Amino acid sequence: GIALRLYRNRDAAQATHRRGVAALYERHFAKNIPSSRRDLRLAAALRKPALYFGGESPLLERLWNRAIRELFAVDIRGPREFTAYAEEMRPRLFAKAEELSTIVSACLGAYSEARTTLGGLKDRARGVLPTERFLEARLKELDVLLPKDFVSRHPTDRLIHIQRYAKALILRAQRGYANPAKDQAKEQEVQRLRRLWEQQLQRLPPSASREKKAALRDLGWLLEEYKVAVFAPELKTAEKVSPSRFMKRLDEIADML
Repeated sequence: GIALRLYRNRDAAQATHRRGVAALYERHFAKNIPSSRRDLRLAAALRKPALYFGGESPLLERLWNRAIRELFAVDIRGPREFTAYAEEMRPRLFAKAEELSTIVSACLGAYSEARTTLGGLKDRARGVLPTERFLEARLKELDVLLPKDFVSRHPTDRLIHIQRYAKALILRAQRGYANPAKDQAKEQEVQRLRRLWEQQLQRLPPSASREKKAALRDLGWLLEEYKVAVFAPELKTAEKVSPSRFMKRLDEIADML
């Protein structure tokens, strides 16, 4: 049947329409060029870490559909326009998928290195409960950084930073293993900022603008940058970051509709 939905906000309605068009293109290309998806491959060394994300085939399926969404989430209204755009953009689709595959492969490599390093430290810390808890917290942090659906969830402009965030996590774990007290002192400010950010997320009403929601998501990434600055400053940050800059951004977001 046909389902109709009314929106109070024109931008929200258009965004939903574009997502719907992209979903139609996913079905279109699944029927018309299924072999292209089979041409995508992960390097052999990445197939094991891919198991943490459902395995190579489901991960590449999500990657392929993301490539379609990035190219085909457009404002198209009729069948002729739909077909014409499919033919126009079809040559770019596999190139986009390969581009995403390169980025995702780097993320998988970073995840594998971090998980192996953290797991090794945890084995060495066996029986030392505070250190075990510290390393378990870092493993959970890694899984938050790269959740099972990271290919679909994280924007490309953030995926390209995952390697640096994972490396910062490794350096923090190694340094915290050697000097827990120093890590704990740095962690206090990180946790203060995280609590303030999470409070804003919890207070966010369903009616909040897309801009405010996006700004809060971006603030979460700014917190990742702050952790780099605090725990692994030699890796450098993508932008200037400090508690005062974080708080200023938080106040600006609070004033948004």
